[in-house]
Amino acid sequence: MSFVFGHYARLQVEIDLLHQQPSKLLVEREGYNFIVPVTFEHLPGFFIHCHAIGHVIRECRSLQKIQADFSKDKSKGVC
Repeated sequence: MSFVFGHYARLQVEIDLLHQQPSKLLVEREGYNFIVPVTFEHLPGFFIHCHAIGHVIRECRSLQKIQADFSKDKSKGVC
């Protein structure tokens, strides 16, 4: 992606991390429309399994417990 320096806007917005974030926005002006790319800065780690902000899948204690329980059951021959 190439960027042209010039006019830009930096916004702070509240977003729902449960939904996919847009990669572009349609800006509608009187008489014309244009599409601008969206870049997110400083998004926190987020794992959809437990809906917790601040960590990713490899740090999820909830998922690690589920995996440990599954491994324990599998080693006992219970599935």
